[in-house]
Amino acid sequence: MASTVEGIINSLKGIQGTGQLYGKMVSLLEDAVLSKVHTLEPGDFSRTGEHPIHISAPIGYDLWYLFNHVNLVHHIDPHTDSEVYVSENLKFLSEKLMGMKPMKALTLDTLASYGGSVVWEIQPVWANEGAYFIQVLAFELGQEGTAFDYDSQIPGGYSKDNYVGGIMFPMGQLGVMEVISLLQETKLEAEDFGLDGEEPNIIQDTKLFPPTEAAGENKCFGKHLIEDAYLVRDDVWDQFELMAPCRITQEDYTQDIAPKSWTKLWIKKTDTFPVPGEFVGILCKPVSCPPHVWWFQESSPFLYAGNWVETQNLTSGVITEVTLEADRPDGGVGDEYWIKVNGIEFIAYASDFKLYKVKDRVAVLKRWTTASKATRSFTWKDQRDGDHPKKSEVSLEFVILPITFYKEV
Repeated sequence: MASTVEGIINSLKGIQGTGQLYGKMVSLLEDAVLSKVHTLEPGDFSRTGEHPIHISAPIGYDLWYLFNHVNLVHHIDPHTDSEVYVSENLKFLSEKLMGMKPMKALTLDTLASYGGSVVWEIQPVWANEGAYFIQVLAFELGQEGTAFDYDSQIPGGYSKDNYVGGIMFPMGQLGVMEVISLLQETKLEAEDFGLDGEEPNIIQDTKLFPPTEAAGENKCFGKHLIEDAYLVRDDVWDQFELMAPCRITQEDYTQDIAPKSWTKLWIKKTDTFPVPGEFVGILCKPVSCPPHVWWFQESSPFLYAGNWVETQNLTSGVITEVTLEADRPDGGVGDEYWIKVNGIEFIAYASDFKLYKVKDRVAVLKRWTTASKATRSFTWKDQRDGDHPKKSEVSLEFVILPITFYKEV
């Protein structure tokens, strides 16, 4: 096995440079370390074991960290403070996921050189004081009798009749993230929820490189899409489309995602996700081997992309406070509910006299959408149409309905 590994690496790197040294190092370390993943120069990657991979090509680590596009934090209000958004709108990160953090993106500032009262030079510089950056997760949910606006090819060539939509996110090169996984907010609300050995590594003293704890073990919360930095999981191979030609234009997304590419997870008719209105996110656990520079991230894995995914007519929210009709100071009819939808807490009312309690996730109708029949699929671009309430407002357009999503009968 050792000679085979050395031969592969030497053939990849040629007779010049570090090919022989690197090949010998991999063969010697194969049985000496727990993590069977080794690197020596940028672009070198070798993993031994059941599914061996030996690569000698440049890997764009910085595509994941320095090339950022549309931030969910500022998708509604450009003045939103990222720290506040994470602590309030994404409170489940601290309450359920031990304080897992979104990716922190470096910001491009300007540095001016002064000579007396004259500015001699202005240069762009990277400042290590980045804000939390969550790549906006694009999505499309088909409507009966309509075609997909952002169509692409089902992995394996399966018929699109078995699929009802997809979620899409900009993705860098493979080989950088050991695990890429899908996060569903509703999974965190189950009574028996637990991390079960997949606790995130929360970094107190951030470093330039990822932590080495549990390297190569594929430990990451959520439904795994990619493992071992390159392998698509067997249970999603007919849904997960790398480098998907989704036809999302710069105008659609407000920015060009190049040099990244779109990745798509198709949603089957038999799937029980997304629950309309829940947060759907993409978690990334970085490969721990140098020369991987992860630019001072605060948790491993971290939240890389996400969005609140709902349908044209329905969303959902979690009840945070209830004022019974008899206790309403305004003498109004019906119980009054504080409800958190898309991470925003406001007051809404129910369609009937069914009583809901705190922590219930309830279905919510968007009243303004019921006036006409859908003529096209519902996408992330349509999500902010209509009268969405702001924090602490009273909404008559969002109405709580006595229905349940995906319940077996």
